Amino acid sequence: MKNKMNHGIRQTLRQNLRQKVMKEVEQETKQNKNAFFSLEAAIIVPLAISAILLVVSLFVFQYDRCLMEQDVAIQTVKAVSAEAKSNEELEDKIRQQAAGLYRDKYVAWDMILMDIKIKRGMIEAAGKGTFRFPLPGWNLWNDNHIWSAGAEYKAHRLSPVTFIRNCRKIVQGGI
Repeated sequence: MKNKMNHGIRQTLRQNLRQKVMKEVEQETKQNKNAFFSLEAAIIVPLAISAILLVVSLFVFQYDRCLMEQDVAIQTVKAVSAEAKSNEELEDKIRQQAAGLYRDKYVAWDMILMDIKIKRGMIEAAGKGTFRFPLPGWNLWNDNHIWSAGAEYKAHRLSPVTFIRNCRKIVQGGI
């Protein structure tokens, strides 16, 4: 009878021990699952956020570069088609047009140059802008954290007489 009681007590002790071990294993498994979440939070999420920030910065850079190209092209066309009696008056009109350019439409750029020159009937318009990269440590393309881009357009200024002559040549059979 004593053996049966000892045997019963042993079984209960074994069951209790098994339950304790199972609880410890479950807790350890839960802790391991939490370790995966902390790994994700520490490594993967910052990398994903950095990649998104880089892509947005590149899109903003490209958007502002396209706006600058458009502004320089429009200034060139306006300068070529401006009417004036003298070269001085023409230069004044062109400078006023360039000064009146709305520059607040650029999202993140600083326009550092918008220049128009007139040389022997040739109009040259140039523009340049800079963009500060938001994460200087991640900028692998240059030493400082400033990106820049420029645009330049050239066009000949035609007199109305030359324009009419060229149109007549085209209509009559080619140039």
